[in-house]
Amino acid sequence: MGSHDESKPDDTRTDLGSVSNDNKEEIDIELAKSIEKLVEEETNVAKAAMGKQEIPVRSTAAGNAGKKDAAQMKTQVLPDLVDIQLQARQAEKEKQQKSMQKAAMEKKAATETKVSLETQVIEPVKVHPGMDKPGNGKQDTDKPETDLSKKTSKTALKADKKKKILIVGIVAAVTVAVIAGITVWGISNRKSYSYNYQKAMELLKKQDYHNAKQYFAKAYQTGEGKKNVDMMYALYQCYQQDKEEQQALDMLLAILQVDKNNENALSALAQFYADKEDGDALNKLIAQYQGTDAQKLLSQYEVQAPTVSETPGQYQRELQVSLFAEDSCTIYYTTDGTQPDSSSTQYTEAIALEGGITALKAVAVNTIGVYSPVAEFDYTINYQKPDAPVISPSSGTYEYGEKISIDAADGTKIYYTTDGTTPTTDSQAYTEPFSMPEGNIVVSAVAVDEHDLVSSVARKNYIVNPQKSYTYTEALEILKDRMKELGMLNADEQTAPNGAAAVFSYVGNVTINDTELYQIRVDLKSGTQTTTEGNYGVGIKNGKCYQITETEGAYQSSSY
Repeated sequence: MGSHDESKPDDTRTDLGSVSNDNKEEIDIELAKSIEKLVEEETNVAKAAMGKQEIPVRSTAAGNAGKKDAAQMKTQVLPDLVDIQLQARQAEKEKQQKSMQKAAMEKKAATETKVSLETQVIEPVKVHPGMDKPGNGKQDTDKPETDLSKKTSKTALKADKKKKILIVGIVAAVTVAVIAGITVWGISNRKSYSYNYQKAMELLKKQDYHNAKQYFAKAYQTGEGKKNVDMMYALYQCYQQDKEEQQALDMLLAILQVDKNNENALSALAQFYADKEDGDALNKLIAQYQGTDAQKLLSQYEVQAPTVSETPGQYQRELQVSLFAEDSCTIYYTTDGTQPDSSSTQYTEAIALEGGITALKAVAVNTIGVYSPVAEFDYTINYQKPDAPVISPSSGTYEYGEKISIDAADGTKIYYTTDGTTPTTDSQAYTEPFSMPEGNIVVSAVAVDEHDLVSSVARKNYIVNPQKSYTYTEALEILKDRMKELGMLNADEQTAPNGAAAVFSYVGNVTINDTELYQIRVDLKSGTQTTTEGNYGVGIKNGKCYQITETEGAYQSSSY
């Protein structure tokens, strides 16, 4: 037969043709059964030659050869052969002894007969013609000895023949049994872990994944194979190369049953689920290894929890909270403390948080359904009443016509009274500064925010002199005194600091911002040139000075 590479189970053999690996084993088993039968037949022939009844030879259990190793098969067959040999030798010895005893007895009898004949008197015998011919009456005195010798020789020949038959039968039986043992050992060896593992590794080095898979699968069926995670991972790779996805998945799970933190298997399993976009399976896998050293192997598949724009904590105002997550992730949230999932409210815009306690929980989900850890943000909003308004001017004595202004925080409304009572939302709403009324008055004010929280009360006490009307002459003197204070007019009240003559002209009465004024124009005359220095006003009721401007026919006044 030609040379054959046993590393490939699918190679073609000269004697068997193209036969699959499983078929070869079936043929080997059938061959073993045939040899077993032949052993039994040859043994029976040998036993028959010994003149004994057939004794059944113990079965070599060829049909179960795949379940026993070579050492067991050899120890099962050889004891039968030893028994047969011992029995055959014993039978041969016994027959030789019997034959020798019988020959000795026959020889003794022949000797005794010869001695008896020699002691007898022999009468002369007349010889007649033809007596010496056989059948003519001649006595043959040597006949008894010749018959005994022939009989003894015949017995010896028969014993020798039986001996040869017995030896040939034993040799044949031993030869056939050895062949059977070798065949059974070969079958058993091909079922062993080491044989199949070695063959698989040889094929794996050649990148023959398909045939390597068959050997790995057989090795895996053994007790040792189910514990070798490296071999199991190699089998997974073969399944993967052959695109047998379910078998590949099952093998990864089997590896993790043996070694739950096996890095190769865990990483491959996570990638398998990701490729299949099986978010549910990935979620379970990530949860299973959460908080373990192996969690780092799954980090690339994890989704980060959402974040917020406002730091959780206590606030005294309403909040607008925005949620953020990784790109392509969808955010779902709850504000009642329940766990969010894909059936919860989907985040689209900032979440308004009002007074009280809010437990905001959010989760991010990627495109294949992998969930992030749930993020929880607790907010407590205790609205505070607004600060009290600020009233100006300060408490004191003022002339009639003095203005009162009130300021408060943005977003609040101001309500006030001037009789000392506490204001409510039904009191006068403040919109702009107002004049002090005459007498001893107390101005009270509160601020109310958008949550209807009311500030504490602010109060100021004013003594306002009775209302007075100034004449134009009095008003002009008041204006000159003010201009001298500001360095706009010399002490003579006739000239300006530059030497120009100051000329005061009454324009008329004008009411600006509810204040009635004497309007006075001041001109400066130098030589023949006259220029207007400005327009001024003096309050008829309050005697205060103002500077008056005009824009598109409308007058404005400012304190001067």
